[in-house]
Amino acid sequence: MTVLKERVKIETHKNKAVEIVFIAKDKEGNNITIEEAVRGGEYFCPICDGAVIVKAKGSEAVREHFAHKNKTECDSWNYDMSEWHRAWQNFFPKECQEVIVQKDGIKHRADVLINNTVIEFQHSPITAEEIAERNRFYTECGHKVVWVFDAEGKINNKNESVNTLDPCLCAETDLCWKRPKREFSIKIPENVTIYLQYRTSISNLQYAGQEFDILLEIKSVDSRQIVFYKTFCEFSGTNRGYYIISFNFLKEYGVPIADNIPSITEIKQIVENWRLQLQQLEQQHAYQQQSASKRSGLLIKISPTVNIRRNYVDSLEQYVTPTQYTGWQTKSTQRTNKKFSPRRNPRRKK
Repeated sequence: MTVLKERVKIETHKNKAVEIVFIAKDKEGNNITIEEAVRGGEYFCPICDGAVIVKAKGSEAVREHFAHKNKTECDSWNYDMSEWHRAWQNFFPKECQEVIVQKDGIKHRADVLINNTVIEFQHSPITAEEIAERNRFYTECGHKVVWVFDAEGKINNKNESVNTLDPCLCAETDLCWKRPKREFSIKIPENVTIYLQYRTSISNLQYAGQEFDILLEIKSVDSRQIVFYKTFCEFSGTNRGYYIISFNFLKEYGVPIADNIPSITEIKQIVENWRLQLQQLEQQHAYQQQSASKRSGLLIKISPTVNIRRNYVDSLEQYVTPTQYTGWQTKSTQRTNKKFSPRRNPRRKK
């Protein structure tokens, strides 16, 4: 993936941002992505039907895009134009990208609309008021809403005794998201789901020193901490489970992915089943200990590694790491396929 050195430059007209889009209509009404467009072609805005032109085609400094020919503003919302944002959109079928959603004559563009779910990818700053407005508009239109925030460089561990961002090694309340305090006033409403994506090393000796882009599903968020869903099962000092990456996310929201790759819902169910089985084992061991104590008249300590417990632990799957998914490549490997790297270079300018 070509790494851009700066964000898309927005033209201005009377101090207002000019609408920029990645998908336009041709004369026959077909959707045309900016990647398919050619200079001099005749294209139209999908919201106002005004003429748009291809800008920055082939540029390495500015992201190619469509812009209104007459510098009009047809949508009051600001839209993310980062390379990270566009890479995520391109995971989805073209007909699901930048879909027009309208209600009572008001039109807005959803980054992705698939299976009645609007997915918004957010790299650029956005206020709590803007988030709330979009949630309200899309839910009133009958859609579920999913937010994916680019949290690279914005995640901290507030637990000084645990110097890692690996969600396997953190408690679900250890991490905090470095964003302006006013943006944490938002309460996650019903039918809205939030994910954070960031890069971290993982708890697996086989991949020591390598980093992967992972996603956290957020339960709640405020100015002090985030609370995330743990997709790991803790037992006798051993953690087993899954890291959520882009493949699991895509499977969750309807993009055709190989059968051996679980969706996020399937991962959560697998881990919950592990927890329930381990809980049953704990209860069984407590009963065995109580029975042994009654027989001997003494409290007998039973080893936490007795056969029944050890056998069950050995039967659990090892960590499912990103490299076990066909096509995934790590940071230390040259990436030859754009499709599997929706990540900007963390060193480039925001």
